[in-house]
Amino acid sequence: GASAGLSGSGRTAFLLGTVLASWGWFFTLAVAGRALAPVMARPQAWRVLDLLIGATLLLTAAGLLTTAGLGHGQ
Repeated sequence: GASAGLSGSGRTAFLLGTVLASWGWFFTLAVAGRALAPVMARPQAWRVLDLLIGATLLLTAAGLLTTAGLGHGQ
């Protein structure tokens, strides 16, 4: 894995960093969810979110196809 090349203290620091990053991510999601609840109560907000997610997925797929050389007719 990502920490395979690390030694004792490096692995400990990596572990603490991943735990803190995970905690921070989910804490931020909870706070943002509470703050955005009034906005997301409207159906139009969900449509906008769905469009943004769809565009992100399409751009990611296009990037992967281009990187793999599949976007050039191969």
